[in-house]
Amino acid sequence: TCLDLLESAWTNMKSLKAKFRKTDTNEWSKNDERLLSAVEHGEVEKVTSLLAKKGASATKLDGEGKSALHVAATRGQAECLAIILAHGADVSVVDASGFSALHLAAKNNHQECAKKLIQSKCVIDALDSSGRTALHHAAANGNVVIVQLLCENKCPMNVKDMEGSTPLLLSARHAHTEVCGILLDWGANINTCDRNGRSAVMLAGESSCMATVDLLVQRGADLHLLDSLGHDVLHYAKLSGSTEVCAVINTALQRHLAESDKSSPRSQQHDPTAKLNDERSTTPKKRKAPPPPISPVQLLDAVSPPYVTPNETPVSSKGGQRFSYKEEELRSLSLLREEIEKLQEEKSMLLETIEDLKQIKEQTEPKTEFSGNSALLAALQAKVASLSLENQQLAQMIK
Repeated sequence: TCLDLLESAWTNMKSLKAKFRKTDTNEWSKNDERLLSAVEHGEVEKVTSLLAKKGASATKLDGEGKSALHVAATRGQAECLAIILAHGADVSVVDASGFSALHLAAKNNHQECAKKLIQSKCVIDALDSSGRTALHHAAANGNVVIVQLLCENKCPMNVKDMEGSTPLLLSARHAHTEVCGILLDWGANINTCDRNGRSAVMLAGESSCMATVDLLVQRGADLHLLDSLGHDVLHYAKLSGSTEVCAVINTALQRHLAESDKSSPRSQQHDPTAKLNDERSTTPKKRKAPPPPISPVQLLDAVSPPYVTPNETPVSSKGGQRFSYKEEELRSLSLLREEIEKLQEEKSMLLETIEDLKQIKEQTEPKTEFSGNSALLAALQAKVASLSLENQQLAQMIK
């Protein structure tokens, strides 16, 4: 079957690796085997004795791809590790899985081993085969001491592994609240997302850890982010089935909404200027009364230019342009003539009306029935007299 073929291929590859290492110049010896066994069992004196002999190496890989250095870090044999480091072992060597000794110490929560390796100036930001640093492993395990130690020694905070996870994302996924707080204190990006677009608060919500969610919310996590499928943090909170987590998220969302409303521009009903403009637009404007009719004398005063001395030069108020008073006089006279013609036409019409009324009066009997017509006739005659007088006044003005 396919599974058998894969197992066979894996076995063949391991045997080829072993053969390759045994044919190396530093081939695996009995002392190397004894050293590896002594480290596994924590036999400090035996480790010291074997390292003193020629031919034993703490960094030489066995057939399975591990060395005495890696075994000491994996099993937390701090004393054996100290002896190995004292003999100048190369701490940058990785095992067959791509782990350095520091990776293995952090992965297996061995604080003393991690401290000794850091003190020996190992590469603190080395990546394993998954793209993870020692801080990734310590954060995923929730080891506060190792996380703090790595942060103090300036291990990078925001390195992403092959899945796009940072140490903060791993600690949030595994609900390690205290580790999340330490990482944030040292500058971890709270809103970074993994390969699927999931942020730390989403992963914490999915893990049903109210304390971690609350911490991330209090530290300013963006609750409006969406993952690659368009899901928000509330979706992950509901997936957890925890009513407490959902309550924390809902409360935070409502608080953010209220704060955004307060910070938005004031509405027009609270803005005096907007209110005044609104009143102006809705209040109907009063219509101005038409000006009274202008008499010929007023018209003459309105169009006549002001008196100026011979030494003065009239200038307009807008542009300072010179103009001729002769033209103004001619224009005024033209207006007066038009007014006189209108008055004469009106006079003629009134005279014709008077004549018509006289004829009607003479032809109709009795006279008492036309007392109203007589009054109208008298009024018309008075109007004609008034028009005649105005006509004479205008004629004198023209002269």
